[in-house]
Amino acid sequence: MIYTLFIPIALIFVPWLVVRFIFTTDKTKSLPYLKHAGFLWTASAAWFLSQWLPNIPISPETDTFTMHTMGGVVAAILFVYVCKVYEIQFKYWWQAWLCMYFFVSGLGVLNELFEFFIDRTGIFDVIGGDEWWDLLANTIGGFLAYGTYAIVRVLKSRNGARGVNGFRPGSDA
Repeated sequence: MIYTLFIPIALIFVPWLVVRFIFTTDKTKSLPYLKHAGFLWTASAAWFLSQWLPNIPISPETDTFTMHTMGGVVAAILFVYVCKVYEIQFKYWWQAWLCMYFFVSGLGVLNELFEFFIDRTGIFDVIGGDEWWDLLANTIGGFLAYGTYAIVRVLKSRNGARGVNGFRPGSDA
């Protein structure tokens, strides 16, 4: 129960605290929480949803594929948040996708190392052997979420909601 509540709350506040107080720039020092908080709330909701969605048994080696796919969704949403906060812009569309892939993969590897740590220290028993499935699921979730974000941005720009100078995830959407 504590785990189910702790992670969504951490997703709402920890990224903002890190941006505001640890990896600060002149712009992030005065960053009001509500400016991009919608991304953090969305990431929190996606994680909460991952705990309630049924897991799809795609292989006898894994039973958490759906949960880790949603983990990729959460990581992609956090990537968009970071791009917006730091106003990161990419010259070419593929650079944004590649950076998103590395961001999602990095968080996925950190998750696997965390699982290894809690298993080896005896804090919890973690069933191992599905790391590659978990990383695949993270990647699929990241690409699905970022693809959805990219499509929505393109559709908004075509409908005249905002002009877009190329595909720039760090610009205001």
